Amino acid sequence: MPFRIVPNRRRGAQGFSLLELMVVITIVGLIASVTTVAVMNALVEARIKTTHETLRGCDDGLKLYALRHGRFPDTAQGLASLVAEKVLPKQPVDGWGREVLYTADKDGYALTSFGDDGAPGGEDAAADIVSRTSTK
Repeated sequence: MPFRIVPNRRRGAQGFSLLELMVVITIVGLIASVTTVAVMNALVEARIKTTHETLRGCDDGLKLYALRHGRFPDTAQGLASLVAEKVLPKQPVDGWGREVLYTADKDGYALTSFGDDGAPGGEDAAADIVSRTSTK
C-alpha cells in the first residue's frame, strides 16, 4: 500500500460559523457608517468654504468693474456684466452648482447663495450665505 499524507484536520476547522460571519459584517457596517458620516460632513464644509471663496472672488471682480466704469453694475446687469467685461471667466456658481445671486441698491450690493436647499432661509448647511458691501 502506498503511503498517503492525510491533512491534519481538527474538529470544527471547516470554516467560519454563522455567528462569526455576522459579527464581522456588523463591525464592517459600523465602520462604514461612521466613515460615511465623517465624509459627508467634510463635503458640506467644503461646499460652504467654496461658496465663501466664490463670493470673495465676485466681490473683487465687482470692485475692478467699478474702477473701470466708476460704478457697480445694477441688478439687471448682474454678474453677467463681469463675464462680458472679461473680469470673471464665467458666471460664478456656489458650492452646490447654483448661480450666485447679485442684487444692487443705492447703499451697495449683496451677493447671495441660498445654501444646500437652494431656497431662502434655512439653518446649518441650508442657511443662506450672504456677502454685503456698502458703497457709502
